[in-house]
Amino acid sequence: MVPDLCPEPVFRDERMRIEIDAKQGYIETEWLRHLSSTEYRGCVSLAFKLIQEHGCHYWLSDARRLHYVELADQNWLVHDFFPQLASSVRKIARIMTDEGLVMMDLQSVCDKIEKKQALAAIFQVAPFPDRESALEWLFEEGAR
Repeated sequence: MVPDLCPEPVFRDERMRIEIDAKQGYIETEWLRHLSSTEYRGCVSLAFKLIQEHGCHYWLSDARRLHYVELADQNWLVHDFFPQLASSVRKIARIMTDEGLVMMDLQSVCDKIEKKQALAAIFQVAPFPDRESALEWLFEEGAR
């Protein structure tokens, strides 16, 4: 069951919006446009800093305006970013368009996570078509 969420805005610029409900350990990011690799990594790193500061365990990322993530950035996520993130976050739900699912090949990222068994044991990432199903998965029974 999804808890009553009351996220508060903590950051917004032309690239992304970030809201946090510290009581629920929840962060929500919305990508507002497509980003270059440098911008993408900078924004992801900012979200990580806020996750650490606020003790977030559940991350909903609305990536419908982020058309794709470069292969080099996908590898950076899996090999560099996710191992750091796994100390804080248990689950990431990513809202994507059908086209985004094909272009990012999120399944490839998930497969790479599965191959890193230590990471897969404590960390999950999954794609969703809408906010409601993403939230249901994030907070499903046994997730907390």
